[in-house]
Amino acid sequence: MKALKLVLIAAALCATPALAVTVDSVGDNWGFDYDGRLDVNGVATVMPGLSSHVDFAVTDIFYDASVNRTFVGMTIVVQNTTDAAIWQQASVTGIGFDTDPDVKRFGSASVGDYSYLAINSELPTEDGFKVEVCVAGRSSICSGPLGSGTEMGEVGEATVYLAFAGDLTGGAIEFSNFGIRYSFVRSDEQGIIYGQGLGVPRTPPVPEPASVAVFGVGALIVGAALRRKRAA
Repeated sequence: MKALKLVLIAAALCATPALAVTVDSVGDNWGFDYDGRLDVNGVATVMPGLSSHVDFAVTDIFYDASVNRTFVGMTIVVQNTTDAAIWQQASVTGIGFDTDPDVKRFGSASVGDYSYLAINSELPTEDGFKVEVCVAGRSSICSGPLGSGTEMGEVGEATVYLAFAGDLTGGAIEFSNFGIRYSFVRSDEQGIIYGQGLGVPRTPPVPEPASVAVFGVGALIVGAALRRKRAA
């Protein structure tokens, strides 16, 4: 079994990183802590205390020669960790992501708290957050009508089968562009009544170029000291 690969992709060291996960085996799994963002004067703004955790696990991979498709089964578990001291209400009603290669169709409908699936939808932001795959609580588009999902302090789950063209059982599939949709967002403290928003994975900060340079100089100094010690 090849190791699951989780990588940070950045155009430059100071750029905002994007997450990508490469899977090739049953049992591959990963999870992210998501923030919560609402539009404030047309700008997606991270809101304090609006948060969730989502775990993904690959449960099945098989090739069906009769339709020339590779099917990937997944479970998705959502924990809505939103702080009740700040928010009266906030539900996670959709989970979105992209795949490479592209999903051709769904093998079956989602089962669980998120029973709707869609291809090429979007999550709500000022410009739209495009996702190839959407798993939703009520409507088959993540930006559609408000619906059920995972409420504050609760755990929700979905079981999904995705279909890809050709035989991919000897290769790898990449998942990226992860996002979730918040609905029924309400906070007297924040002055928000029934808003909706976006959550994206929180990632470790990418070092600034100056920090990288300092680290590189430090590494050279340590290396030189070790070489002198060995020579002595």
